[in-house]
Amino acid sequence: MSKPLRTVQLDCELVVEAEKVAKREGLDLDIWLDRVVSERLTTIRSETYLAARRSRADLAAARKILSKAGSDTALSDGDEIV
Repeated sequence: MSKPLRTVQLDCELVVEAEKVAKREGLDLDIWLDRVVSERLTTIRSETYLAARRSRADLAAARKILSKAGSDTALSDGDEIV
């Protein structure tokens, strides 16, 4: 079953520019627009997810854990900074 299609109106100048970019990338305008919208939505979802994670962060606990990192472990061969 195919997905339902939706007509979207764009400013003529945007369409002309989008067609140029799509052609340069070797894509049909509809496919290019689908990808661009998909990429933007992914970005927005990621930003939302990361903002939610940031709001739950416990910086004091993270700093405590990081302060202990490597303190009880000797360097292994190849770990030296040259």
